[in-house]
Amino acid sequence: MFRTTLRSLRAHGARLVFSSLAIILGVGFAAGTFVLTDTIQHGYRASFAADAQRLDVVAEPKGAAGGKLPAGLLDDVRDTTGVGTAQARYQGYGQLLDEDGRPAGGGQGFAQVDTVAAAKSLRWQEASKGRLPAADDELVLDAAAAKRFGFGIDETVRLVDADDEVRSYTLVGLMDLENSPQYAGAPYAGVTASQAKLLAGVDAKVRIDVLTASGSSAGAVERDIATTLPGGWRAYTSDQYTEKQLEAIASELTQLRTGLLAFAGIALFVAAIVIANTFTILIAQRTREMALLRCVGATRGQVYRSVVFESAVLGMVGSALGLVAGIGLAALAQTVLGSLGAPVPDGPVAPTLVGLAVPFALGTIVTVAAAAFPAIGATRIAPIAALRNQPPAERVRKTHRIRAALALLAVLAGCAAMVPGVTGDGGESEFLLALGGGAVAFLGILFITPVLVPGLIRVVGWLLALPFRTPGRLARANAVRNPGRAAATSAALLVGVTLISIMTVVSASVQETATASLDDEFPYDLTVTARDQAVPASVLDELRGDDRLSAVVPIRATQGELDGTALPVQGVDKAQVEREFGSLGAFDEVAPGKVVLPKEAASKAGVAVGDEVTVAFAGDERLRVTVADTTSGGNAVVASGALRTVAPDASVGSMYLEAAADASAEDVQTAVDDAVAGHPQLAVDGPLQYRAAIEQGIEITLLLFAGLLGVAVLIALFGIANTLALSVLERTRESGVLRALGLTRGQLRGMLSGEAALLAAVAGLLGVGLGVGFGFVAVASLIGRDTAELVVPYDRLATFVAVAAVAGLVASVLPARKAARSSAVAAMAEE
Repeated sequence: MFRTTLRSLRAHGARLVFSSLAIILGVGFAAGTFVLTDTIQHGYRASFAADAQRLDVVAEPKGAAGGKLPAGLLDDVRDTTGVGTAQARYQGYGQLLDEDGRPAGGGQGFAQVDTVAAAKSLRWQEASKGRLPAADDELVLDAAAAKRFGFGIDETVRLVDADDEVRSYTLVGLMDLENSPQYAGAPYAGVTASQAKLLAGVDAKVRIDVLTASGSSAGAVERDIATTLPGGWRAYTSDQYTEKQLEAIASELTQLRTGLLAFAGIALFVAAIVIANTFTILIAQRTREMALLRCVGATRGQVYRSVVFESAVLGMVGSALGLVAGIGLAALAQTVLGSLGAPVPDGPVAPTLVGLAVPFALGTIVTVAAAAFPAIGATRIAPIAALRNQPPAERVRKTHRIRAALALLAVLAGCAAMVPGVTGDGGESEFLLALGGGAVAFLGILFITPVLVPGLIRVVGWLLALPFRTPGRLARANAVRNPGRAAATSAALLVGVTLISIMTVVSASVQETATASLDDEFPYDLTVTARDQAVPASVLDELRGDDRLSAVVPIRATQGELDGTALPVQGVDKAQVEREFGSLGAFDEVAPGKVVLPKEAASKAGVAVGDEVTVAFAGDERLRVTVADTTSGGNAVVASGALRTVAPDASVGSMYLEAAADASAEDVQTAVDDAVAGHPQLAVDGPLQYRAAIEQGIEITLLLFAGLLGVAVLIALFGIANTLALSVLERTRESGVLRALGLTRGQLRGMLSGEAALLAAVAGLLGVGLGVGFGFVAVASLIGRDTAELVVPYDRLATFVAVAAVAGLVASVLPARKAARSSAVAAMAEE
């Protein structure tokens, strides 16, 4: 039986090509995920180890990312027995400025600031060009940032520190950090320890780097240093510190791997549908062959095991090729992510045994499991079937009543579970409840696709038959002649289209909801705010004269204090705001005796809407007001008259700007950036930037999800091509008869292409419909039914259906071509 099965595989191997491609893609996705994350982890380990190998001991605050260096602690560490050299290392961030005083790269120059140790033995940095800084007015940049922002050696580079002070340095060297993933993703600036401390400010991350004296043990010195450290600090050997840093990124890598594997799981699920459908068709086509095996003595168990063995061989071969594809996919992803500035290591991929074994086992198990049910069907073939002259046509079976009842029960149960999630206020628990209910309902729908899909094919196929007549009618008839096969073929594509449609509806609705929320809260488009000083009159005049802005409203502001915490306070004239902007937004609650507080300030002070608070000002002035509302902004807002009573000399601290109706967001942003150039104390912010950031973020997320789900869609298209190719072999004589009756080669190709297009289009239509419904459920449960703005992006959804139909046509090219090229006489003579 074993030899017979191998011969059968060799004889029918060509029929398993598309199924093999499905396995290769699914396993390749999973393997690529493991290899990519393993490579990233390997790269970080090597980079962290290289950073720490020059050190023997590291001391830093526990848990927190930053912390202050207690007075005298550095001296205490240096005085510890066995310590050779020790220095504080400060890390933080600073904004690079261009030659016009604007944020470099349009705000992309937010640099990582790091300490270049005075002792050469403690330095990990190496200059690829020039040298490292030796004085407080010198700086080294990574070569990529210097090239991007146009900085050259011996030129002046300016950085804005944590206190908004501009500090100037001479660029004395460049560093190549392409192989240091922890420093990728943002510009890198190295300065002396004192300057790093000033630039990073109170949020600086600080640690003490130690080299032991000759002959001293790092472990012993680490233990001695630990006794000198205050509470909240801990000492590590270099190896311990490397592991600690790896633990810090382990959760992020786990999240990345889990997210990618979820999409790989979807791809494997779709592949399982394709494989099950393939074996169902193959077993139906090999009825006489299996019946003959039963006639010559093969038992049911042997027939079952032969089919399972075929699937195991298919799974192992496909999985092995999938591992190769996965390694290539990981290398490609590494290159693409690196070119986009993502913090990934540069170098060869580093697959692990576990990272290869798990996808291989998954691919094999999924293949065997998918073929198990068709294999059971093979055991039910009676030996008497071998006596028939022709293999029996595969019977068109209605969905079993029990199966239909279970499917309907699943749909009803899923919908019932979704109701509380949709009717609630929105949140994590509601979303998880709706997600679980939606998954159960969707599985129920998949079980009743043998009823849904043929019905839709008859409707859509009627439209196809109008222009294409005979080929169109034949395509519709062929597509529904076996409801189970049509449903299984469409179901694979249905999964991918549904998920992409859900993401499209969710992204469009979230974007509209966020934009509506911004419009409700902020009546203006941008703000220009001065840090600790007045807005220059020249900037105000320049913006007022720019026709890209329809309104420029100066706002007087001063510094107040609430419950011992600094609080910027603005005075707003409601009448002026409504006159200039046409609405009040959050300022609607501004009135004498009231204040609109930032949410963060209200939370810190422990006050809520309706509470009375006292805001203190310079000169021992006090303002007793009632909290009328809270806002996501950073300033408290009171009536302009109230502010004049406590701060009559308050200067123009900010401006509210409204874009002209015919000006684009990019033009308005450019106008404001040009006006504030040369004034680093001015910060530009506002809902115009928030809208752009939200739109960009959602678009990128949608493209990412579409790309990841595209693997499942591609597998489904292989399934359509596979079904059509097997059907062509099954209907060889039928095609010959049609040709003999007058059907041309072109009409035969059109008939087969129409059949594939119908299956794909119906899957697209049903998937889009389900995607809209489940998308609404997801948005309502996540945000809240009363808050959510539900949007249906008809253009994109229509594109999905059209692309699905065209993809079905493409999938039919090879099978249709093969059928059309066959001789009519030879086809009719086929057994």
